Amino acid sequence: MFTFQNLPLVIIIALIVAAWLSFLSVVPWGSLF
Repeated sequence: MFTFQNLPLVIIIALIVAAWLSFLSVVPWGSLF
């Protein structure tokens, strides 16, 4: 399923997941709830 045609899509998804995980780790959940 990993081909050079969908390589940009895989890179974009990886960047989104990394940004989302970093956002979740930065948010102080203790002060929100």
